Amino acid sequence: MDTSRMPQGESNPGPEPVIRDALTRAVEHAVAIPAGGAARDVLAQILSRALAAITSTHAVVDPVVRTTADSAQEALAVVAGIEQIRSSLAAMDAIWQVTAEQRIRAADAARNVPEKNQGHGTSSELAMARRVSPHASSLSLSSARRLVTHMPATLDHLATGRITEQTAQSISRTLDGAAQATCTEVDGWIAENHHRLDGLGTRRASQLVRELAQKADPSESRARAERAARARNVTMHPLADGMARISATLRALDAAAVMKVLTTSAESQRNAGSRVPHQALQADHLVSSILGAPLTRQEASDGTEQPTSAGQSPHDQCSGAQTSTSRIRLDVGIVITDRALLCGEDETEVARIEGYGPVPAHILLDTINGSPPGTIRPRQSSADDGPYPGGGSDDGPGARSGPGPDDCTPVTTAPPGEESWGDLDDLENSSPVPEHPDIDVSSVFRRLYTHPSTGELVAMESTARAFPVGLKRMIRWRDETCRTPWCNARIRHLDHIIPAAAGGPTSYDNGQGLCARCNYLKEHGTWNLTFSPPGSPPHISWRSPHGARGSSPTPHSESPPPPKPSDGPVLRVADAPGHQPGPVPAERYIVNSAGDQATGAEEPADGG
Repeated sequence: MDTSRMPQGESNPGPEPVIRDALTRAVEHAVAIPAGGAARDVLAQILSRALAAITSTHAVVDPVVRTTADSAQEALAVVAGIEQIRSSLAAMDAIWQVTAEQRIRAADAARNVPEKNQGHGTSSELAMARRVSPHASSLSLSSARRLVTHMPATLDHLATGRITEQTAQSISRTLDGAAQATCTEVDGWIAENHHRLDGLGTRRASQLVRELAQKADPSESRARAERAARARNVTMHPLADGMARISATLRALDAAAVMKVLTTSAESQRNAGSRVPHQALQADHLVSSILGAPLTRQEASDGTEQPTSAGQSPHDQCSGAQTSTSRIRLDVGIVITDRALLCGEDETEVARIEGYGPVPAHILLDTINGSPPGTIRPRQSSADDGPYPGGGSDDGPGARSGPGPDDCTPVTTAPPGEESWGDLDDLENSSPVPEHPDIDVSSVFRRLYTHPSTGELVAMESTARAFPVGLKRMIRWRDETCRTPWCNARIRHLDHIIPAAAGGPTSYDNGQGLCARCNYLKEHGTWNLTFSPPGSPPHISWRSPHGARGSSPTPHSESPPPPKPSDGPVLRVADAPGHQPGPVPAERYIVNSAGDQATGAEEPADGG
């Protein structure tokens, strides 16, 4: 670095540098923001509330400014201060969500939108600006509207950090659907007794508010019960290791009855000698009750498992009891590679289930082979067990094995030769031979192909305005969930990215899966959707009518490759023994779980 020198050749150090800490620099940047609009006011509120949280922290004895540097007390005070800042910011967020709704309504009115439709797109635009799902944004906006409009005392306690963001949201959402007078009365009680909320979790705070609301307005109790019952629903939440949680919001009496049936069924099977855990038996009975009576493996009292119909005990089968229900047709798409099907020992392969997402491929392979995870294996027989029950004998290859003579399971013998068929009349008048289980097809395989470099499914195109069946399936299998940024709802509608009215083709690339809410609100206002530029990762850029933006990447059918090791030799595909050069498309198999009889032959994807 060049430096100026004095005539005598000495260096001129110049003026002493001004030492500025981070806070000073931040304040200088804040002051430089031009006046006008809300920027300076919002920044001033953030700084003032952050200063209050650091100098007067509710959850610790001493705030940060009065703790010893590098001490545990200082770290705890910082964490408590950050949480208090988060509460203050939540109050600001609620105020500005309501402000945004009011301004969007005014903008809709200015462009002559009918009054009943004004502000309909607010929650979707706020969702993109806040980077949350539209459903979560709708709940947040409703809660914010209630706090700002009807519960000023609760909002003030939230702004000062006396109650947490979670507690405020729990209070507000508990009052969803309550009358304005009820919200005002509950807010008045909180203003005088906010200390009663100290130490309460969200569940207990919600119970307290429900009691207050019931006492404040008992006349609305029936109306609230009606609204709550109309909101009953069932949802699925994917979990790790190929599991999922199904949650059902039911009427209390129905829920108690369902649990009673599941508990009674599980206890009955446990008393019969089943070694399957009680809760797993409840889950199995729930599945068999809804899906019908697919063939499963029922554990016998001796510890072995025998094929039975779901929901039917071995005793019922012996006595001829007809307890099975009719099976229904299912169409659940499973995307799995040929590598996983042919090389089952490779546990790195991942498959995808429509509506669920990625799952280790070996879980699906084990399920297809009749041994899903969690299956209790049959006990191994020994030579000491004898021929009965379930034991073997050394009487030769044609000897009987399996259950004893008191069991209803047919005896398995060696295949008869031609001379042992007997009289034809006796054969025709005998009992019908049970159908082979393979006749009842449970899966249909369709072969599709992925691009060798991108891993995306090949495209299909149609000249029709509506998406044909095969194209719909491909788009649903590719997108899995709604393609709106941050929305993970189930796909209900197929949508043209570039509208058909604007010349958009009915094609794989121009199609996307959306939930019903996002598809309807996409037509409210001028939402701008554009494709990614060439050379960049494929995605759709979304822009709302008032400037919120988001990105929706195009899902890949194949999982990303694992990271390369940092050291050691790396085996390239070209170096593998027997490798033939040249790109070869990866073959994919789409498995449709079918509950009725179907053709077991392979067939190409519909429409292509």
